[in-house]
Amino acid sequence: WMVAEEITSGTSATTFSTGARITRAEAATFLHRYAGSPDVTVDPTRALCPIEYQPGVTLRVFEPASCPTDGNRVVMTGGPNSSFFDGRFAPLGYVHVDVDYRNPGYSGRLDAGTLRAFGWSVSDLATAVRWVRAHAADLCADPDRIAAAGYSYGAITALSLAYTLGELTPGEVIVADGVGDPTVVGDEMPPPPPAWLEPYSPDIQAAVSFAGFALAHTIDPGEPPVLLFHGTNDTVIPYPLAQQTCAAATAVGITCELVTHNAGHAATDAVGNFDDAINRTDAFLRRELG
Repeated sequence: WMVAEEITSGTSATTFSTGARITRAEAATFLHRYAGSPDVTVDPTRALCPIEYQPGVTLRVFEPASCPTDGNRVVMTGGPNSSFFDGRFAPLGYVHVDVDYRNPGYSGRLDAGTLRAFGWSVSDLATAVRWVRAHAADLCADPDRIAAAGYSYGAITALSLAYTLGELTPGEVIVADGVGDPTVVGDEMPPPPPAWLEPYSPDIQAAVSFAGFALAHTIDPGEPPVLLFHGTNDTVIPYPLAQQTCAAATAVGITCELVTHNAGHAATDAVGNFDDAINRTDAFLRRELG
């Protein structure tokens, strides 16, 4: 019957593997053909259902409408306010991956618990980048053009992956004036990525911060370029911290753009006109990612 209805032609010219499992893509193909192969319109503002990319941690994928032969640029986001970016990047041609970061111990101020939280969140983001590279062909993603972006907590996580991952050591003291007291890095580390993802790099090629700063005291030559949006009246993450991040980047020849507004920490304050900020982000990423 399925052959007669042109739903399947078998697994070869002479074989029907009736006892074999099928993939989700094959099941979707069968159902599409059963429905008469109707035209399908992709809504790039809608994400796929959450995907468990490592035990107990999920991500969502917003897919663009087209798939160029060299793959699409990728933007990774995450954090408590990541819905800020939903439906913004996919219509511009990006594969947008939003990660549900774990943040045990987060207090809202720089202290031992918050440093522990960032360690877990950065690890989750790094593992998600590895996952994207492992599934680049399925996602129509270019594994060599991946950026991380975020707002506030998510911005610090993105910048920490760009400049801090693997550089903070137990016993090191982190100082961020206006955010909390000098804090010693603890010795608890999040678990390593699943073994099958270890061959894939967690590196990103650009970072975008909305009201964030880099925890790293030093930024090394060759690390990713960065675009920062920040309110000059921000009392949650004071503006001088963003200036410090940009100065550390430019001092070693890394591109940094710091866009400021006479406003505070709220998401809309950090960027001024959000549509303009997304357009500026798009221009920055196209230039820096190629």
